[in-house]
Amino acid sequence: MYQKEYQRKMIRPEDGVMMIESGHHVVLGGGPIEPFAFVEKMTLLKDKVKNVKVTSILSLKPHEIMTRPEYKEVFDFEACFYSPVQRVTDRLGMGSHTPTHLRNSGTNIIRLDADPDVYVCTVSPMDKNGFFTTGPGVIYDYEMIHNAKKVIFEVSSQFPRTFGDTVFHISQVDHLYEVDRPVPAIPDAPITEVDKRIGQYVAELIPDGSTIQLGIGAIPNAAAKELINKKDLGIHTEMLNDAMVDLYYSGVITGRKKTFFPNKIVTSFSMGTQKVYDFIDDNPLVMHFRSNYTNNPFIVSQNDNMVSVNTTLMVDFTGQCASEAIKNVQISGTGGQVETAIGAQMAKGGKSIITLHSTADIKQPGTDQLKRVSKIVPFFDRGTIITLARTDVEYVITEYGIASLKGASIKNRTKQLIEIAHPDFREELTEEAKKNNFI
Repeated sequence: MYQKEYQRKMIRPEDGVMMIESGHHVVLGGGPIEPFAFVEKMTLLKDKVKNVKVTSILSLKPHEIMTRPEYKEVFDFEACFYSPVQRVTDRLGMGSHTPTHLRNSGTNIIRLDADPDVYVCTVSPMDKNGFFTTGPGVIYDYEMIHNAKKVIFEVSSQFPRTFGDTVFHISQVDHLYEVDRPVPAIPDAPITEVDKRIGQYVAELIPDGSTIQLGIGAIPNAAAKELINKKDLGIHTEMLNDAMVDLYYSGVITGRKKTFFPNKIVTSFSMGTQKVYDFIDDNPLVMHFRSNYTNNPFIVSQNDNMVSVNTTLMVDFTGQCASEAIKNVQISGTGGQVETAIGAQMAKGGKSIITLHSTADIKQPGTDQLKRVSKIVPFFDRGTIITLARTDVEYVITEYGIASLKGASIKNRTKQLIEIAHPDFREELTEEAKKNNFI
């Protein structure tokens, strides 16, 4: 019934690219639904346009237009959460970070520039009723499809079909083209013994029947593996990954005790290996909702016994968390850390957990030598970007234990944080604490 409309809207990716004009605002699908074929053809715009703003998030491939300095006058990139690709773009002076909570990413794009000129993402094939899905992701993409002046779909025969806010009708798309490629696979970060010890402490704080949110990285993955003996856990998370799928197949995730969307897995996007994409494909158990819903602290708090597990880069004596940047050098983004941390604490029986290694090995300027430093510090360096305020931190975990900061005074916080710092730094940290009247 819809095949004629489908054929009428069919173009080549380069045809869509050539619709972009100088000064346009182009938004690309977020993370796993980034339209690779379209982005690769955007090289055709070199010497043809200038000052095209491109908004993206978690770009997963080192595209030429994002990593080559000759595109500096052509494109101006913005992102609210960096991948390694976008760090390169930033270093080249071609990109800039947009500070925002993940739930506000879509509305902020529209608020700043009115409706984007072009939005492009990858979708699953159209069904008999004329519907596509954005498969593994709907971060800010729901708002873009409803508001962009021109919507283009990259239709991949290998993309999974999902349920929730990912479903869109052919009447909502202006143009489309076909590709045959899988969702980009992101292998799990290797888990170290330090990660494992932290994961064991995390597991101590998660009782049977909890609903969990796990952030990105080795520590949350290690925590998931330590939950293997838990019972009747549920999932309400911004990202569904391999570790959570493994818990489901192990019988740990049932959702039976969830008080919000019981028996369902709720997420905003899914990212990992092919295992994740096979799991979500045509699976009504998994609901993908846009981030401004999934990550709304009030919505998160509807899950009784909600436990949020996130990572940070550094913590100071007051409990402030620097989670997205080293000093003022952007590494990732605020993402959903603040939203899920607050939402979990608002929930009946809920908990928020922040994790980090106690130390880091930092390369010294001008040398190949590494210096070990404490990641628990008295003060942050000038210019350090704070992600989670001290008032919103509950539990902090390193490989040396758990600090419970909720309701604790600065003196109490300082003592607890020094206790879970690396032993090599505890004497030095104690001296600093006394010198600055922290204890």
